[in-house]
Amino acid sequence: MRFNLLPGIFSLFLALPVVASALLSINPNPDVLLSPESLPLQLPRTNAERLRLRLPLMKPGRKLQGLGSPVKQMIEEAVPPRPSSAPIPLCVSLPASLVRLPLTVRIGRQTCAISVSIGGTLRGFLAPTLNPFGEFNAIQQDRAVALLVRFPYKPGTGNVSEVDLQMLNGPAGGFKEMYLGLVVGYSDTNNTLGPGSRNYVYLSATSQAQPGGAPSLGESTINSFSMRTGIAEAVESAVWQYCPVSQDLRAFWVNDGAQTVPLKVVFKADSDAAFVLTGDLDAWRRAFGFFPEAVRAWYLSSSRAQLLSHVHRRFSAFR
Repeated sequence: MRFNLLPGIFSLFLALPVVASALLSINPNPDVLLSPESLPLQLPRTNAERLRLRLPLMKPGRKLQGLGSPVKQMIEEAVPPRPSSAPIPLCVSLPASLVRLPLTVRIGRQTCAISVSIGGTLRGFLAPTLNPFGEFNAIQQDRAVALLVRFPYKPGTGNVSEVDLQMLNGPAGGFKEMYLGLVVGYSDTNNTLGPGSRNYVYLSATSQAQPGGAPSLGESTINSFSMRTGIAEAVESAVWQYCPVSQDLRAFWVNDGAQTVPLKVVFKADSDAAFVLTGDLDAWRRAFGFFPEAVRAWYLSSSRAQLLSHVHRRFSAFR
């Protein structure tokens, strides 16, 4: 007697549930994190070393925070606790990494805090703190303790590309005067970002990399992610583009082939809470999870009152 097994097998396949592929993590296993006692102490101690790493020079008579200090102080600063005043993380993403600048510009340079607005409402400012992996991960409501950045700009010079944002009060643990830069993501397939790619980069503390060049990796570059994990990843620092006419500051990534890609910012608010940037938000979501676009604009401001007035004017146009 012959038995036709095909219908039964076909029915079995139809009955099987569709199993969604597991989402990826933006970070490595926490087991790779360096203990406070083993964190590298190879931070720049002299101006000669800082020149080699493209870091700002130390002023005469001033010691870099955390350097030359007892090991106990280094341990305390290595992994700072999250500030109690920090609000619950928010899921945000920023189309084209749009950032607005204030109307007042200092001659030669601009000093600002970075704030986040969601749905037209000011939610807070980027905090000068890192998660255990060395990535910016918090929004701070108090501007007095927000991250401050400085960049060179002279009125009348027109659009400025390849801008470095130097941090004036960056995270503890040796990162205070580094740059607000981008670090290649741990789960990336390569250093290329753009349409069709799920690759991403972290918003982290970095040394100054060569402007307009491909991602830098080597002894002349350091970043907070690699220093916290011991995993070497390439960085770019001169990723910001400023337009004085529209007062926009946007983030761009330079691929290995010199292709410049506009980026979007996402605040991944879960166990991997961190700010990341990607060239294809849809591709990134398919790999790492859906996080809605909740932010219309990111602002830089030297005055809270000025910021609120500027936010009101800008968002009235969307109504």
